[in-house]
Amino acid sequence: ENGEFEAVDSQTNSFTQWSNFQNNNGQVNYSIETQNLIQGSTKALKSEVLSLGGNDWDVKTQSDYWFRVEAGQTYTVRFWAKISGASSSAQMKVVFQSDAEGSYQGSNQSITQDWQQFTHNFTVTTANDTNRLSFWYMENNITYFLDQVEVVPENSITLNPAMTLQTVAGFGAGIKRRTENLYALEDSMREQIEALAFEDLEVNMIRFFVYHDLEDPNDNSDPFDLNTSALDWTRYSSTPNNYRSKYVAEALSNAFSLSTYGFDHIIGNCNSAPSWLKTNNSHAGGGTLISGQENEYSEFLVAFIKGMQDQYGIGVTAISPTNEPDFNVTYESMNTSPSELSSILINLNERLDSELLPNVKVLSPETFRVSSNDLSKSTTNYVNELFMDSNVVNAVDVVATHTYQNPINDSDWGALKTASLDKSIWVTESGNLHSPDFDMTDASYQINRIFNGFVYGGLSAYMGHLFYEKHDYETEVETGQNFGSSALVLWDNNNQIILPKRYFVFKHFANLIKPGYQRIQTSLSDNGLLVMAFKSADGTKVVVQLFNESSSETKAVSLETAAFTAAAQHFITSDSAAH
Repeated sequence: ENGEFEAVDSQTNSFTQWSNFQNNNGQVNYSIETQNLIQGSTKALKSEVLSLGGNDWDVKTQSDYWFRVEAGQTYTVRFWAKISGASSSAQMKVVFQSDAEGSYQGSNQSITQDWQQFTHNFTVTTANDTNRLSFWYMENNITYFLDQVEVVPENSITLNPAMTLQTVAGFGAGIKRRTENLYALEDSMREQIEALAFEDLEVNMIRFFVYHDLEDPNDNSDPFDLNTSALDWTRYSSTPNNYRSKYVAEALSNAFSLSTYGFDHIIGNCNSAPSWLKTNNSHAGGGTLISGQENEYSEFLVAFIKGMQDQYGIGVTAISPTNEPDFNVTYESMNTSPSELSSILINLNERLDSELLPNVKVLSPETFRVSSNDLSKSTTNYVNELFMDSNVVNAVDVVATHTYQNPINDSDWGALKTASLDKSIWVTESGNLHSPDFDMTDASYQINRIFNGFVYGGLSAYMGHLFYEKHDYETEVETGQNFGSSALVLWDNNNQIILPKRYFVFKHFANLIKPGYQRIQTSLSDNGLLVMAFKSADGTKVVVQLFNESSSETKAVSLETAAFTAAAQHFITSDSAAH
């Protein structure tokens, strides 16, 4: 009762259902704190310990509310706390106890100067109706702050819609490859695939190529006077029997027309500058931008943005000048160092402003990994170096990463969040490349990245590698060649459409969590479960995402619904054996 520390007795000016003690010469100033609280709270208990008593339990706060416990049941105590008056941390003991003899259980918790949620499990041996909770203050000359106290059965999820975190930008994938393969299919089959990808998934983000040969050769050697007649839009056209034609503009237009809610983010991503701008004189095999050619490269990218609008009526909303600069490949690529990329980003940002395109977001660096011990690799290491220059910080609107690193630990995500200096973080490419599987083993690869990225990395958007591609079975490729797939919607040699379980993973998120939703604070007492929750932009819905990754096939889960909940719906991604 009153675990949120909000209800106050007007006569005593103390929290209802709580008692404070200072016995055996213990001395504590107890008061109500209203400043510097956790989000969503208006009050907290402040306990300024001036002197300790003769026993550990002489200065303490105790709940007056008795609750029932069952023998053999595990209960989880959750609370938020912080301290002041110590350089690092101080001890506080959380105690679980009833009138039953031998019922005492206590656990010391190390409280720091920042608000933090603490969790501890107690297993009860004797059933009784007289259990209650108390907090013992264990150190002198320390001020303790306490808030949001809960006791819940094991496998319990608690929501706090008042504590909001990052705002969702959306979900989507790429069409950077395979568009020409899709448009080689019969129209009826292609239309089914596009409907599954863009209508049923309800995505709002799409990513596609800025092709290197859009301007090849140089239009006129003047980076501030573009000759638009020298640009080659063949890659974006729908020209049958032309191997360079990729049907990109048609693919984008079909995606837009099928979308129920529209596309908020249309991202142009460039693997390589034109060969004449490269140190290796080739669009493939790495290399980087020739020093001093930043103006020409910015002209090339601006030509793409303006040309997509002029040629096809497609408004590009974001531009990314590199793709996996930390990963050496033989195909179209640039291995651009953080210092080289800094110059590109600053120049591009200035050019977008001068070309009256300030609303086009700059995404960077789109590196292969989230984290790495190699300082020349990973998004975290790139961003740490890029953001040493305040001009680069101002130039980058979104920190973009890929997630091909395996595994990605919670601390890896946390390091990226710290490095990003509160910038939005998007995963712009993800997938288990060339996966032979359509099952939960493959799907859980994505599930873990989505959950842990949002919870520990502060992600606001997540994109898959490809919306669609052909799945190649091992028997269909030559020895040593890659087989499998990583797209969301597949087809095979027999023109059978395949929906792998990763498709339903994306459907579960993109259908239920919309742009503008905010992630809210959740508490979970079972490490075998993944959970996160989002509140709708208008505050009328809370969506809880739950995944069981433990070896146990079934789990009983208790969900404590938000206050004033009027109705609840339960969605299962799919319970059919085929899906």
